[in-house]
Amino acid sequence: MAKKVLISGGSGLIGKKLSNLLVQKGYIVHVLSRSKRQNQNGIYYFVWNVHKQEAELKAFKNIDIFIHLAGASIAEGRWTSARKQQIIDSRVNSMQLAFDSFSKVGAFPPQVISASGIGFYGAKTTNQIFKETDQAVSNDFAAQVCQQWEAAAQVFQNKSIVSILRTGIVLSKSGGALPVIAKPIRFFAGAALGSGKQIMPWIHINDLCALFFFVIDQNSGGIFNAVTDNASNKTFSKTLAKILKRPLWPIHVPAFVLKIILGEQAELVLEGSAVSSKKIKQAGFSFEFKTLEQAFAKEYQNL
Repeated sequence: MAKKVLISGGSGLIGKKLSNLLVQKGYIVHVLSRSKRQNQNGIYYFVWNVHKQEAELKAFKNIDIFIHLAGASIAEGRWTSARKQQIIDSRVNSMQLAFDSFSKVGAFPPQVISASGIGFYGAKTTNQIFKETDQAVSNDFAAQVCQQWEAAAQVFQNKSIVSILRTGIVLSKSGGALPVIAKPIRFFAGAALGSGKQIMPWIHINDLCALFFFVIDQNSGGIFNAVTDNASNKTFSKTLAKILKRPLWPIHVPAFVLKIILGEQAELVLEGSAVSSKKIKQAGFSFEFKTLEQAFAKEYQNL
C-alpha cells in the first residue's frame, strides 16, 4: 500500500520538486496550501490558514510522513519588526497548527521531517567548521529563526520520529538564491561581496531532494547538516562566472554599500562559516554533485 506524505510549503522551490519526485516514486502526496488549488499529477491540495489556525482535517488523515517546509522567505522584504515576526510565525505557528490538526484526527505520523537552515549556527565568519552538535556563535536574527523553527518541531518528539535538515544555499536556477547571485554576473556586473572570505555552504537541489528520501528510508531521526561543501564568496562567484562565461570584476562590492542597501539583512551575504557534512556521509549518503563546477554546470549546461 502506498505511503502518504503531507507537505507544508509544497509550493516553494524545494516543495514543488520534492512533491513531484514523491509521486514518481509511488507516494500519495498531500500538500497544504493557503488557497484552494486543483489537484494535479497525483498531488492533492488542502487549504490551511496559519494565521487563523484553521486547516482541512482530511489532509492529516492516515499520514505516514509529515514534511514541514513552510516559512516566509528570510531574504525577501526589509526586516521590519512586523516582517521579522511574520518570518518566525510562519514557521512556528504552522508547525503548531499541524500538531493540533493531527491531534484532532486522532493519529500522528510515524515520521516528521522539518527543514531548518545553517543560519542556526549564527551569521559570523569564523575558522570553525560547524557540526550538528555545535552551538550558535551569535544571536543574530537568522539564528533566532532557525532555533525557534527547530524547537517548534520538538512538539512531535513524543509522537513521531523527528528529523531536522539544516539546509545550506540551495543551488537551482528555478529559484532561491542562485538566480539572484547569477543575475549581476550574467549582466557583466559580477563581483565578490565584502571581504569575499565569508563562507557559503551549498547543496544542489537534486542532492537535497535525494537527502529527504535518504532520511525517509533511514527513519532514525536526528539533526543533519544538508550541505555538500563550502566555498568562499569569492570562489563561489568566480566559479559561477566561469560557468556563465562572464568576467568577474576584481574590485569587491564594499560591505558598507551592502549595509546601506540591505540594512540588517546584509549579514546574510557578508558573514558565513563552514558547515560539516561528515555526519550525513558517515550515515551512508552520497552526493551526486560534489563540486561547484558540477552543480553550476547542471543548472546552466545549455548556455
